[in-house]
Amino acid sequence: MTHISEAISNIDFLFEGFTQGSQAELTSIQVESILELFQEFGITEKIELIRHLKAITGISQTVLRDQLIVIKRSRSTFQVLQAGPVSSQRTVVALYPNAPVNTLAQMPGTQLPSGIKPIFINRIIKGLAASNIAEQIEIVFENLDGTWSSLLVKRSVFIDAKKFSATIADVGYQGLYDEEGKSTINRLIPFLVKYEHHNALIQGAISKSETCLTLGYTDTKLSRYIYNGIKGFDIVAPGEQEQVMLEGYKQHGRPQDASKFVQDILALFADYPIPTVMFLTGFAAKILPIIGCDSFMLEVANSTGTGKSLGQYAALAIDGDPKKLKLQWSSSYANIEPLAAFFKNHVFVLEDGQNQLEKSIISDVIYNYFNEQGKGKSYNTGSTRKTRVLQGIILSSAESQSVDLLNRDGITRRLMTVNQAPFGNVETAKAKGKAYEKIVKKYHGIAGPVFINFVMENRQDWDQWKEQYQQLKAVYDQQASAQDIGHMDKERIAFMNGYLSALHFTAMLVEQCFDVIVNTTAVMEGFATAVYGNMVGKSPAIKAITEFVDYVSMNQTKHFTFGNANQEQKGAITKEYIAVFPAALKEFLSKGDYNVTTVLEGWSKMGIIMKAKNGKTTQKTSMQSYIINSGSKDKTVKTDYPYMYRLDTKAIEKELSTSNCEDDPINEATQKGDFASSQGRSMPTFLRNDTGAVIESIS
Repeated sequence: MTHISEAISNIDFLFEGFTQGSQAELTSIQVESILELFQEFGITEKIELIRHLKAITGISQTVLRDQLIVIKRSRSTFQVLQAGPVSSQRTVVALYPNAPVNTLAQMPGTQLPSGIKPIFINRIIKGLAASNIAEQIEIVFENLDGTWSSLLVKRSVFIDAKKFSATIADVGYQGLYDEEGKSTINRLIPFLVKYEHHNALIQGAISKSETCLTLGYTDTKLSRYIYNGIKGFDIVAPGEQEQVMLEGYKQHGRPQDASKFVQDILALFADYPIPTVMFLTGFAAKILPIIGCDSFMLEVANSTGTGKSLGQYAALAIDGDPKKLKLQWSSSYANIEPLAAFFKNHVFVLEDGQNQLEKSIISDVIYNYFNEQGKGKSYNTGSTRKTRVLQGIILSSAESQSVDLLNRDGITRRLMTVNQAPFGNVETAKAKGKAYEKIVKKYHGIAGPVFINFVMENRQDWDQWKEQYQQLKAVYDQQASAQDIGHMDKERIAFMNGYLSALHFTAMLVEQCFDVIVNTTAVMEGFATAVYGNMVGKSPAIKAITEFVDYVSMNQTKHFTFGNANQEQKGAITKEYIAVFPAALKEFLSKGDYNVTTVLEGWSKMGIIMKAKNGKTTQKTSMQSYIINSGSKDKTVKTDYPYMYRLDTKAIEKELSTSNCEDDPINEATQKGDFASSQGRSMPTFLRNDTGAVIESIS
């Protein structure tokens, strides 16, 4: 028996949004539901319910009782049966074999109310109050030609006779009027209410699903992972673009074929570490939050036709149809962010980075993806949109690597780049592409669900997985420190080792899940070599000092010597160091889109910035400057400047000579003029102490 407090709670739900005085009487659905509750109680409880109804509706007790009496009398239209064990004679499909409802669903009576054409409830989709998503009911009905149609209606429409009749009429329902031309709506809605209440007692008779606004993990506890096609969940795409891509997350093939799909792709990519790892990102994106690895971007940069897209498509085929899931870098940030947020904890593919002319967009995407949140957006009302959560792996392709465009603090540490051709040459890539098309035509979208089910079923091992991931990372850190790979940003390589370890551990899980051989050690060794090889000399500090030396070399007479009355003097050069005003140096770095603090800290660690005795990075420097002495001959004067950076020329030469110079952007004119041969890269003559080509301008 229903408790009185539960009955009151149910009534509150029925009258949610009800405004006193907005209507003279209750809707039939409300009265009918109240009557169902009244049958369970004695006179005392009924009086309490009437009083509660009066309080929330403003309708007098007398009117309420009268309406209840009227509706009670009309119940003779129905032959109500109590819900009990399922009887095949009472199931909907026994009477209407083609009805698209569960075979357990029962009729609440022996037949439909008079004048009503077959119409039933098949599914209820729960709403999300926090996101203003209304509960929806899937109505199915029989057409005049014997076929069946369905539509989703909000709960608020379902209980409103006028709105509900208009809604189902618009989609072709023919049972709104009986043979005498009288409206059936006052019989139709109560019937559907009885149908819902009756079948609520039969598990599975009316399927129920939860509303989800994104794919991937639904909470911070990682309690469940949503993918398109998962039972019990209804995915609501927030926009048209998301809906189009969501339709690409479809399964083609049987779940038991997933191992064959994975095995065929691995065999196709055998002996090619880069495309193999690109394929693995589709699995890795699903376990990053479990093992404690941050989101990141893997970019493969090489010329057209070398197989970059093939690796991307293979990763997408894990979860759906690759042709419908790819996205171009040429899109605006406003298009990229909501899609990335919606397809959370999946691999997110962006093609052709060279077509994105706004490097700030690439920078923002990487930065926000790594920080796992999108940009906040204010509305005209002053309110702020809820920040989107971004999680997963961006798999990017480009003809030229984005890292060369990005100097923003920390961005390059979010970006793992390889610039080798995935399959070595165009011919091999073409042959692999043809073979891949045959595989994906048979299977796509089946490996992802199988893998995530494996992951969720092994929740008890997650703590152990975290430990194994950390152990792998320690091994990568140790191996990297033991190799002589030249100077690189030590913090950045630590980030890369975290990503490499995540991919390595993913390969191990893939072997367990699908009973295949990834050849993990060889694949990851080859891939790590490609990653490390592309990192040499790529730290922001090294790039900045390279560009600054080039700038000084080309502007010696303009900005770094006295004697030029038409140009601002920004510093000067000696055999021991380059002196530069802090404001001038910060202006140069800022224009280059560098984070000034990061670069200066890097230079300090390298010993490039000479420190004063008190440990400060700027110190007093005497420098000759050219001035115009009004009324007399122009002359130079020696001036003491309390704050100047001194950049050690020997330390600069050491760092530049050990850096990989192949990709250094050295100005062609500078190379022909002021640069001479040195170790590893061309060096400005003012950095070579044996040349004597120095302006003695600082004491």
